Amino acid sequence: MINLRLLMLSLAILVPALTIQAQDRTSAGKFIVEPSTLRCLGFEWYISGDANRNARVAVQYREKGAGEWKNALPLLRIGNEKAGTPEWQYTTENMFAGSILDLAPDTAYECKFVLTDSDGVEGVSEIVREVRTRKEPLAYEGGEVRHVYPKDWAGERIEPSYDGLLHAYYGYPRYADWVLTTDPVVAGDKIIVHAGEYKADYKNYRDYHGLTFDGTYFLTQDGTAERPIVIQAAGDGEVVFDGNGSGVLIDVTAADYHYFEGISFQNTEVAIRAGLMNAYGCSGLTVKHCSFLDIGIGIQGQFEGSRHFYIADNTFIGREDRDIVYHSKLEEGKSTQRIKSYYAVKVHGQGHTVCYNSVAYFFDGIDICTHARPETDPEKKAVAIDFYNNDLFLYNDNFIEADGGNHNIRVFRNRGINSGQQALSNQPVLGGPVYWIRNVVYNSGNASTFKFWGMFPSGMLMYHNTSSGIFTRDDKPGSNVHARNNLFLPSDDADLPTLGLYTYTGYSSLDYNGYRKRDPFIGYAAPKAGERYDYSGENTAERYQSLEAFQQMTGQERHGMVVDYDIFKNAAAPRFKAFNAQNKALGNAYPIYTAEDFDFTLKEGASVIDQGVHLPGINDDYTGEAPDLGAYEFGKEVPHYGPRKPSHSRSNTLSFWEKEEGWQLLFDGRSTHGWTGYNLDSITPNWSVMEGEFRADGSTGDIVSDLPFRDFELIFEWKISKGGNSGVFFHVNEGKNYQKVWETGIEMQLMDNEHNPLARDPAKGAASLYALYAPNKRVVTKFGEWNESVLTVNNGQVEYWLNGEKVNTYQLWTEKWYADREKGIHNSRRKPDWGEQKSGRIALQDEGFEVAFRSIKVRSLSTD
Repeated sequence: MINLRLLMLSLAILVPALTIQAQDRTSAGKFIVEPSTLRCLGFEWYISGDANRNARVAVQYREKGAGEWKNALPLLRIGNEKAGTPEWQYTTENMFAGSILDLAPDTAYECKFVLTDSDGVEGVSEIVREVRTRKEPLAYEGGEVRHVYPKDWAGERIEPSYDGLLHAYYGYPRYADWVLTTDPVVAGDKIIVHAGEYKADYKNYRDYHGLTFDGTYFLTQDGTAERPIVIQAAGDGEVVFDGNGSGVLIDVTAADYHYFEGISFQNTEVAIRAGLMNAYGCSGLTVKHCSFLDIGIGIQGQFEGSRHFYIADNTFIGREDRDIVYHSKLEEGKSTQRIKSYYAVKVHGQGHTVCYNSVAYFFDGIDICTHARPETDPEKKAVAIDFYNNDLFLYNDNFIEADGGNHNIRVFRNRGINSGQQALSNQPVLGGPVYWIRNVVYNSGNASTFKFWGMFPSGMLMYHNTSSGIFTRDDKPGSNVHARNNLFLPSDDADLPTLGLYTYTGYSSLDYNGYRKRDPFIGYAAPKAGERYDYSGENTAERYQSLEAFQQMTGQERHGMVVDYDIFKNAAAPRFKAFNAQNKALGNAYPIYTAEDFDFTLKEGASVIDQGVHLPGINDDYTGEAPDLGAYEFGKEVPHYGPRKPSHSRSNTLSFWEKEEGWQLLFDGRSTHGWTGYNLDSITPNWSVMEGEFRADGSTGDIVSDLPFRDFELIFEWKISKGGNSGVFFHVNEGKNYQKVWETGIEMQLMDNEHNPLARDPAKGAASLYALYAPNKRVVTKFGEWNESVLTVNNGQVEYWLNGEKVNTYQLWTEKWYADREKGIHNSRRKPDWGEQKSGRIALQDEGFEVAFRSIKVRSLSTD
C-alpha cells in the first residue's frame, strides 16, 4: 500500500514535468523556400512546441561549388505574438523565418539550416536547399518587332509600323466600337515606340488612339518570364503617354509578364494598374527607366497573387506641394490630410523588387498593401519583397510602408528626406521579419523614425540606420523588436523621447545603438521581468534621463552610447518649431531640406567608429576592429540612391531632375536641329541622324552648335569606328579668319585606344587635350562600344570624365597654361587665337572616321 502511494506521488510529480518538457521540445514542421529576388533569399520553417522559446535555427550559405560556408543571421523566432488591429484578432504562427541578404543576381546558392533546442528536436533538424537568385528581367531579342509612331510623325518609318500602341498590340487600328483583335503580339514580341506625344482625345468617338471614352490602354496578352511582351522607347527622343486626365492610363491586370522601358507617363490618376486586392492582378511586371509625372498613383500592384515585379531606375514625381511638408493641413479651420498624389508604388504578393527609383512629392512613397485581413494561406501572404537604394524626397505621410507584410520584407540602403509623419512604417507587420538596414532618414519633424502606431506590429529588425528622428513612440506598442548599430539624433524641437519603445514581448532587445541626449531622453515599457508577453495594454512608459539608469533597470542597451551631430562630416539637427509657428495658418507644417544640406558620413576619429556588433551577412565587410554605428561605415563608399545610368531607351531625353537643374538637349534624337557646319548656315552632308544617333560618315567636315557657352557642363555618349579618332571642342569661334575648329577650340580627344597608333602616347589618346595634357590614369576605349564623357569648364578649370571617372583636369589662362601651350602645340598654324577664347560654340569633329553621338546634354554654369 505504501509502495502504491509512492508510485502515485511520483506520477503526480512526473507527468506534469513530462508535459512541460514535451511542450518545450521542438517538433520540426513544413519548410518553405519563398520566391527568390535578385539580391535575397527568404525561408520559413514551421514548428510546434518550444513553449520556452529557446530553439534556434542557424543559417549558413555558399555559392554552389564553393568550399567554405558563410554565416548569415539566424532565422527569427516567431509565434504567439498578437499583431494587427484588435478587430483582426491575429496571432502569429509558431515558426522561424528569415533571409540571406545582398547576394549576387542569377546565382545558385546552397543554403543550410540547423535547428537546435536544448529540450530536444523531433523530426528533421538539418535542411540543405539549393536556391537560385533571380536574374534581372530583360527583353527577349528573338521575337517580332513592331514600330509605333505618333500621329504627327513626319519622318521615315521602320516597318512594320503602326499608328498608336493599340494598333501594334492587337494588330488592328482600333477606334470607336471597332475594338477588333486580328494579329496580336505574343510572348517575346517587342513594340518599339518612337518619340512623340501619345495623348488620346478619349471623349472623341473616333479617337486616333482607340481609347474611346475611358482613356485606358487595356493590355491583355500574356508574356512569359523568359519572353515578356516588351513596350520600349526607341531612343530617338522622349516618348510621352499623356493620360489627358484619365482615371487609369495603362491596365495590365489581365496580362502577365509585360515589360515597359524608357516611357514617360503623365497627366493621369493611375499610371499603371497591375492589381487590386481580393480581386485580380498580374505577375511578372517589369518597369525600368521610365518617368511618371503629374500622377496620382504610379504603379498600383495590390493583388495578393502577384509575383516577381521588377520596378527599377524610374522617376516618380507627384503633385504635392514642393516647398513645404505637411503633417496635416488646415482647411476652413479644420485639420485634414487632403491628398493630391497618393503613392508612387504599392505592391502585394511575393518576390517583388523595387529599387534605384527617385520618388518625390507624394503622400506616401513605396508601400506594401494592407487592404485586407491577414492571410494564413502561404500562397497569399506578402513575403519576399525588397525595397532598396531608392531616393525618397518629401512625403506628407511615410517614405516606406511595410504595412501588411508577413515575412522577409527587406528594406535597405534607402535615403528619405522630409516626411510629415513617421518615416518608416510597420503598421502592421504580421510576424516578420521586416529588415530595416542602412537606411538614412532626415527631417521627419515631430515624429518617429519607425512607426508602430495602433496596429501592434510584430517582428522588426532595425540594423545600421541613421536618423534625425526618435526611434519610435513610447506609447504605441509592438512585439518582437530588435535594434542594433543604429543612430538616432532627433532635434531639440521634438517632443518625445529619443529612445522610445513600448513592447508587448519580454524578448524584444536593444543594444549597440547611439542616441542623442536631450529632454526627454528615454521612455520604455515592457512586460515584467520573467514574463514573455503582456498584452494587457495597461503598461505605461517609464522615463529615464541616462543610459546608465536605463541599462541598470532594464538590461537593455548594455553597449549603447550617447552621440551627437559632431560625429558626422557635415550635419545638424533639423529645426521646425519656429517654422511651424510662422505657418500655423497652413496647418502643422515643416521646412524642406535637401540631400546637399548634409553629409552623414563619419568623421575620422568619430566616437561611433568600431562601436557596433558583428551581424553575419549584414556587416561582414566592416573596415576596423568592429562595425561602426549608423548607415555608413567609415572609409567605405556611400551607396548610390535613385536611378542608375539610363538605358538606350532613355537616350536623347532629359529626366525631371535634369530639367529642374537647367539641363538642355543639344541633340533631339530625330533631327540635326541646333547644329550647322563650321562657318556654314546648314549641316554638312557627312552628318545624319539614324536610330537616335548623330552620325558622321568619315568623309570629314565638322559641325558646331547654334548656342555658344562660356562656363558649362556637357554630357554626351560617343561610339567610334575601329581605329577611329574624333573630338569634341569647346569655345570654338567662327569667322573669315578661321578655317578649322581647332584654330580656336580646345579639344577633348575621342579615340579607339585599342587600335589607333596615336594612343600609344597618352597625350594623344582618348580623354587627352591633344598633344598637351594626358589623362591621369590609363584609359581603355574600344571601337563599336558606347562611352559616356563629361566635359566641365568653370572659371577656367577644365575637367574631363570618361565612363564615370575623372581622368583629366587642367586650368586655363594661368602661367603654367601659357608655358605648356607654347612648349606643346601652340605652333604657327594655331597662333594667335587658340586657347584665348573665353566663350564659344561646341564642335563635333569628323576627322575621317565614322563616329556617332547621342544624349548630348548641356547646362550653363555662367551666372549672367
